[in-house]
Amino acid sequence: MIVTLGLNDAFSPETAASEIEQQVAADLERLRAGLPDARIIVVEPFWHAGEPPDSLDTIAGWLRGAAADIDADYIAGASRWLQGHQEWMSWDRLHPNDAGYAELASRMDRELTGLGILSDSG
Repeated sequence: MIVTLGLNDAFSPETAASEIEQQVAADLERLRAGLPDARIIVVEPFWHAGEPPDSLDTIAGWLRGAAADIDADYIAGASRWLQGHQEWMSWDRLHPNDAGYAELASRMDRELTGLGILSDSG
Protein backbone atom coordinates (compact mmCIF):
# COMPACT_ATOMS: atom_id res chain seq x y z
CA MET A 1 0.00 0.00 0.00
CA ILE A 2 1.32 3.43 -0.96
CA VAL A 3 0.15 6.48 0.93
CA THR A 4 1.01 10.16 0.94
CA LEU A 5 -0.62 12.76 3.11
CA GLY A 6 -0.04 16.20 4.57
CA LEU A 7 0.19 18.34 1.45
CA ASN A 8 -2.70 20.65 2.30
CA ASP A 9 -1.42 20.91 5.86
CA ALA A 10 1.66 22.70 4.53
CA PHE A 11 -0.47 25.84 4.40
CA SER A 12 -1.33 25.90 8.11
CA PRO A 13 1.40 24.35 10.28
CA GLU A 14 1.99 27.53 12.29
CA THR A 15 -1.57 27.52 13.58
CA ALA A 16 -2.09 23.79 13.95
CA ALA A 17 1.35 22.13 14.11
CA SER A 18 0.67 19.99 17.15
CA GLU A 19 -2.67 18.79 15.82
CA ILE A 20 -1.23 18.03 12.38
CA GLU A 21 1.69 16.06 13.81
CA GLN A 22 -0.64 14.05 16.05
CA GLN A 23 -3.05 13.37 13.19
CA VAL A 24 -0.27 12.20 10.86
CA ALA A 25 0.79 9.66 13.49
CA ALA A 26 -2.81 8.64 14.22
CA ASP A 27 -3.63 8.17 10.53
CA LEU A 28 -0.64 5.91 9.94
CA GLU A 29 -1.23 3.98 13.17
CA ARG A 30 -4.84 3.39 12.12
CA LEU A 31 -3.67 2.23 8.71
CA ARG A 32 -1.22 -0.23 10.27
CA ALA A 33 -3.86 -1.52 12.70
CA GLY A 34 -6.29 -2.10 9.84
CA LEU A 35 -3.69 -3.72 7.59
CA PRO A 36 -1.29 -5.44 9.99
CA ASP A 37 0.37 -7.62 7.34
CA ALA A 38 0.57 -5.06 4.53
CA ARG A 39 3.78 -3.50 3.32
CA ILE A 40 3.12 0.20 3.72
CA ILE A 41 5.11 2.78 1.79
CA VAL A 42 4.75 6.38 2.90
CA VAL A 43 5.70 8.99 0.30
CA GLU A 44 6.75 12.54 1.10
CA PRO A 45 4.00 14.90 -0.10
CA PHE A 46 4.25 15.89 -3.76
CA TRP A 47 4.63 19.60 -4.56
CA HIS A 48 4.24 21.62 -7.72
CA ALA A 49 7.16 22.97 -9.76
CA GLY A 50 7.95 25.83 -7.38
CA GLU A 51 10.10 25.75 -4.26
CA PRO A 52 8.33 23.87 -1.45
CA PRO A 53 7.74 25.87 1.72
CA ASP A 54 9.72 25.04 4.86
CA SER A 55 6.49 23.76 6.38
CA LEU A 56 6.46 20.90 3.86
CA ASP A 57 9.86 19.77 5.13
CA THR A 58 8.47 19.84 8.67
CA ILE A 59 5.52 17.70 7.66
CA ALA A 60 7.82 15.34 5.74
CA GLY A 61 9.82 14.90 8.93
CA TRP A 62 6.66 13.99 10.85
CA LEU A 63 5.74 11.51 8.13
CA ARG A 64 9.21 9.95 8.16
CA GLY A 65 9.01 9.49 11.94
CA ALA A 66 5.47 8.14 11.87
CA ALA A 67 6.41 5.74 9.05
CA ALA A 68 9.28 4.41 11.14
CA ASP A 69 6.93 4.00 14.12
CA ILE A 70 4.69 1.65 12.11
CA ASP A 71 7.59 -0.11 10.36
CA ALA A 72 6.73 1.35 6.96
CA ASP A 73 9.08 2.24 4.13
CA TYR A 74 9.52 5.96 3.44
CA ILE A 75 10.21 7.65 0.09
CA ALA A 76 11.84 11.04 0.51
CA GLY A 77 12.27 13.81 -2.03
CA ALA A 78 8.91 13.60 -3.82
CA SER A 79 8.21 17.25 -3.04
CA ARG A 80 11.00 18.17 -5.43
CA TRP A 81 10.40 15.74 -8.30
CA LEU A 82 8.68 18.41 -10.43
CA GLN A 83 10.71 21.36 -9.18
CA GLY A 84 11.86 23.74 -11.89
CA HIS A 85 9.74 22.16 -14.62
CA GLN A 86 6.78 24.41 -15.37
CA GLU A 87 6.35 22.47 -18.62
CA TRP A 88 5.13 19.53 -16.51
CA MET A 89 2.35 21.59 -14.94
CA SER A 90 -1.26 22.13 -15.97
CA TRP A 91 -2.79 25.52 -16.63
CA ASP A 92 -3.41 26.12 -12.89
CA ARG A 93 0.33 25.72 -12.09
CA LEU A 94 -0.61 23.55 -9.08
CA HIS A 95 -1.34 20.18 -10.67
CA PRO A 96 0.77 18.16 -13.10
CA ASN A 97 -0.22 17.78 -16.73
CA ASP A 98 0.11 14.45 -18.54
CA ALA A 99 3.88 14.89 -18.89
CA GLY A 100 4.14 15.76 -15.20
CA TYR A 101 2.17 12.70 -14.17
CA ALA A 102 4.39 10.59 -16.44
CA GLU A 103 7.45 12.00 -14.64
CA LEU A 104 5.90 11.25 -11.24
CA ALA A 105 5.15 7.69 -12.37
CA SER A 106 8.69 7.22 -13.68
CA ARG A 107 10.22 8.51 -10.43
CA MET A 108 7.90 6.33 -8.37
CA ASP A 109 8.84 3.29 -10.44
CA ARG A 110 12.53 3.98 -9.72
CA GLU A 111 11.84 4.33 -6.00
CA LEU A 112 9.78 1.12 -5.92
CA THR A 113 12.53 -0.68 -7.82
CA GLY A 114 15.00 0.55 -5.21
CA LEU A 115 12.78 -0.89 -2.49
CA GLY A 116 12.70 -4.23 -4.32
CA ILE A 117 9.01 -4.01 -5.13
CA LEU A 118 9.42 -3.68 -8.88
CA SER A 119 12.05 -5.39 -11.00
CA ASP A 120 14.39 -3.39 -13.21
CA SER A 121 12.31 -4.46 -16.20
CA GLY A 122 9.17 -2.84 -14.70
